[in-house]
Amino acid sequence: MKSTLILLAFLGSPLSHAALTIGDVIFNEYSSDNIGTDPTTRDFFELLIVANGADLRGLRVSDNELTSSTGALNNNESVIIFGNHSFFEAVPAGTLITIWIAGTGTGPASGITTDTVASFAANDWSMSLTSGTGITISDDGLTGSTSAGLSASGDALYLYLPGGDGNSGGTDNIYLDFISWEIDNAVAPDGLFDINLTSVADNAYYTGNTVAGNDTVANWTKDDGPDLGTPGAPNTNQDLSALRAIPEPASSLLSGLGILCLLRRRR
Repeated sequence: MKSTLILLAFLGSPLSHAALTIGDVIFNEYSSDNIGTDPTTRDFFELLIVANGADLRGLRVSDNELTSSTGALNNNESVIIFGNHSFFEAVPAGTLITIWIAGTGTGPASGITTDTVASFAANDWSMSLTSGTGITISDDGLTGSTSAGLSASGDALYLYLPGGDGNSGGTDNIYLDFISWEIDNAVAPDGLFDINLTSVADNAYYTGNTVAGNDTVANWTKDDGPDLGTPGAPNTNQDLSALRAIPEPASSLLSGLGILCLLRRRR
């Protein structure tokens, strides 16, 4: 009986999720020439989940820049913070997450239909987020003002986890991906490829499905705006079927092994 209780406790315990590493999440699309008053004219960027069961809680994205590959981010732009929500705990590979930016202050982009659910079982591969729904926008320890929105004349996006100080300040951020376009006045973090899409690149999208291909300029299609793009859906000529053909989750396999052990014990 004692062994049975211990095994049941094990089966009911959630598996821990490893911290994100480079290549687990990548930039997939951005649109910087779309500031407006209706949902078809909003700045947005899109993330593609490459690692199955990615834990996005605490993730940051900023268009503040590094001027040194090992330095600190500057200020007066914005930091998008993923909250500590259960729907970010284990996001399936192949999911596309669209982040909509109002362009005025740090509030939500009006007129956006938000969606916080992505599910392999339900064949649901997208999330749609704006400030107040899963994410917040602030200076996150960088001080200065907060200006939300992407610049069509040149900008950069950094994807990272905060270091030990718990915010975006200092030099301890753990950078996971980077992309920039036109005159960006930015450098890539140490250890990441310095990809820059030259003018005109107000809007651009990735056409591949691998981490290595994401760092190749030729695999990005760019154009002038305004252009809504394909938020929440695979880009033109992009095949995500390999990422979405996910094997049985490890938790299910372990549960099955546990049940077999339990049956053997009871015999």
